[in-house]
Amino acid sequence: MQELYYGKFEYTLDEKKRVRLPSEFKSELGVNVKIAEGKGKYLVVYGERDFETKKREVIEEFEKDPSVLNEMKRREFLAGIRTLKKDNQDRYYIPAEMAEYAELKTDVLIVGGVGGLEIWSKENFEKRY
Repeated sequence: MQELYYGKFEYTLDEKKRVRLPSEFKSELGVNVKIAEGKGKYLVVYGERDFETKKREVIEEFEKDPSVLNEMKRREFLAGIRTLKKDNQDRYYIPAEMAEYAELKTDVLIVGGVGGLEIWSKENFEKRY
C-alpha cells in the first residue's frame, strides 16, 4: 500500500542543487530514498516502501502484457531512477540532469502525492495550477 503525502512546502534549492525534504515525512521515506522524473516537468521522490510497491506494479504490468510498448515504458521508468544522496545536514542532492528536466532554479515546492512527494519549480507549479 502506498503512502499518502500531503501538504505543500516551500524550500530553496542551493547552488549545489541540494534541498531539504519535509521532516514530517522522514519516517515514511526511510533511508533509501529514490527520485525519478515525473510526467510534466517535476520530480517524484519515493520512500523505501513506496518504491518497492512501484517496482511490483511495474513488474506485474509487464508480466500481464510483455509487449514491446510495455517493455519500453518499463525500461524508461527504471533507467530514470536515481538514489538520492544526503549530506550531514539532511539536504538531498538533486542530480543535475533531473534538476534541469524539472527546470529547478532556486524556489522549489515540495507537494504531497500518493506514493511519493513531488518536487516542482515554484514557477512551473504556479503556471500549471
